[in-house]
Amino acid sequence: GADLFGRVSDGETDRGIAFVQGREVIDLSDWGVTSFGQLEIRQTGWDDVTVRFGAERLIVDDALNRFWFDLGENDFAFA
Repeated sequence: GADLFGRVSDGETDRGIAFVQGREVIDLSDWGVTSFGQLEIRQTGWDDVTVRFGAERLIVDDALNRFWFDLGENDFAFA
């Protein structure tokens, strides 16, 4: 089923394993993020994308092992 991946604001690098885009959501509300435009998102590995906001960093692993996937506003929950 669908999962909600919650992240805490701790300045540590987090890793989201087996994220299925379109079925799951990454909750960044604890980071203080209020909109998608505040995020820095870029590919950092074969099927990894790094999401940054201030000192927070999350490495998201695409469970479908595609070379690249586009994270969008609907993939996140904000404060």
